[in-house]
Amino acid sequence: MAILTSFFLSLSAFAQNATTPGTVKLMSTFECISVRAGFTGDTDGDNNASIKFRKSGTTAWMDAYPPVVDRRTSVNIQGTSHDNSANMNQARGSIVGLKPNTSYDVMVTWSDPDGVSGTAITSSVSTLSYNPPVSGATKYVDASASSEGSGSASSPWKTLAYAVANATAGDTIVVKAGTYAPLTISRSGSSGAYFVLTTNGVGTVSISGGSSVVNGLAVNGNYWVIRGFNVAKCYDAGIVIGSGVHDVYIENCTMTDAVSATDSYTGAFVISGNTANIFVLSNSFATYNPTITGNNDGLVDNIDIEGDNSKTIVIAYNNLKGGWDAIGNRSNSGFNGLCENSDFAHNTMTDWIDDLVEMDGMGPNVRCFDNHARKSVGGYNGYNGTLLSVAGIYIHPAYVFRNDSKGTNPNIGGWKRGHSSYGCFFFHNTTITAGTSGNDVINDSGDTTYPSQKMFQRNNIFMATGNIFWNVKNSSNDYDYDLAISTIGADYAGNYDGSSYSTLSAFRSGTGQEMHGLSTDPLLKTDLTLSSSSPAIDKGVVLPNFNDANSAWAYGGSAPDIGAFETGAPVTLPPPLAPTGLRIVSAP
Repeated sequence: MAILTSFFLSLSAFAQNATTPGTVKLMSTFECISVRAGFTGDTDGDNNASIKFRKSGTTAWMDAYPPVVDRRTSVNIQGTSHDNSANMNQARGSIVGLKPNTSYDVMVTWSDPDGVSGTAITSSVSTLSYNPPVSGATKYVDASASSEGSGSASSPWKTLAYAVANATAGDTIVVKAGTYAPLTISRSGSSGAYFVLTTNGVGTVSISGGSSVVNGLAVNGNYWVIRGFNVAKCYDAGIVIGSGVHDVYIENCTMTDAVSATDSYTGAFVISGNTANIFVLSNSFATYNPTITGNNDGLVDNIDIEGDNSKTIVIAYNNLKGGWDAIGNRSNSGFNGLCENSDFAHNTMTDWIDDLVEMDGMGPNVRCFDNHARKSVGGYNGYNGTLLSVAGIYIHPAYVFRNDSKGTNPNIGGWKRGHSSYGCFFFHNTTITAGTSGNDVINDSGDTTYPSQKMFQRNNIFMATGNIFWNVKNSSNDYDYDLAISTIGADYAGNYDGSSYSTLSAFRSGTGQEMHGLSTDPLLKTDLTLSSSSPAIDKGVVLPNFNDANSAWAYGGSAPDIGAFETGAPVTLPPPLAPTGLRIVSAP
């Protein structure tokens, strides 16, 4: 009897330790797919998952990068515990470098030494289209018209407000050059019939502003495409997406002087909370003002993400100059969901003040890639700026890859981390700090009480006018195959787990990190691509979906190159416009 009892207890423990696959949830952007795969069982915490994908209708499966498995019942954020039940017992990961408007199959397979009760789960999802459906008539607006007409080419409407009130969902409203009053949009189209508000491409279509105008363009309705407008400086935000709004494209718009003297001003472009499917594409926004002297002017993000519970935000192909942060957020210590399944990609950004991209508090599956950043101006009030901030990724993963960023003068630091940040992947970035000293590349902001954890770095180039690492705790972080050099001869790592390491060799011996790393001049060209004699060529490691033969960035030599650019691959700087393809109808 004792033997039988022990046998059945062993079976029961085995069953609890085995993994039972749960539901798989997929979300997509134009170029990426986010995966959440649940499971039950695995009480001993030793399971793993893999993700494969293929274009629907094909047979060969391709490997995605391995997902992270989150077993945490709670998440500690700088000493405060948060319930993690909504994210517990999940594998999460991203598939990147995909084609827009294309259906993909995704397969999640679990492995567990104790057994798996169930089979691989296959689901399908389509990446988003740059061309939302429109199905109505073409209407016209002309500010020089004597009165409100019928909206036809021969009898155009006079004002934007009248046009928006009288158009039918699916209509394309074509606006002729002129100056128009500020506009608030409250009507909504539908998923099968977007409103399109566009210029005719001839001359400038301006939305007026001024110190008494709160917002030049306020979008409080869903299913809109708005493209081609110049929005003047306003009291608050030039363009604002209202709370709860979803499915809006803002394209090819400009703001050339978005700095205000009021401390309520929040940015050239503002995205409120509880929003979804907001696409900010191919715009040009400038908040740069070299005369800034105080916080009333300075706290102005170029693009400002203001609230929690936002999903699928794509900010891509934009030219952003200035701003407190080029892309920033005001919920950077929040735990309520900020920018899940979001992409910040293909942007050109210059001369921000604080953070290039403030990813703090964002996730899961937020991705920052193929951005090109240069900073040549100084900050103020002690702020010199950083090339990236991930000081607070709590629901991982987050991916930072294929970005090139450089500071020239005066001082600028590299990557700001810490504040309990958790689970970031940094692949193939080229980062160069500037200044006379102390401008480190990887800095936990002095936060040794709540340091960053599970930071995973591969194939990056770091050039620092300071340490490569400063005030970093080793913890669960993993660094390898990076090329890093201090251009002023500072320690390779300073105050790293309480010790300093003057060279890569000493760092390697003392920590076991960067066992395949390099510390030498990468011999970069002025555009930060590799010269033909660069020691970074063919010295990287293969990363599924990020540089393998099936990826959008397949390597061409005997191994991947280190840095943002593969030798021989095409490089477009600045990046091209987003491939919109929407109907552009010229007004007569």
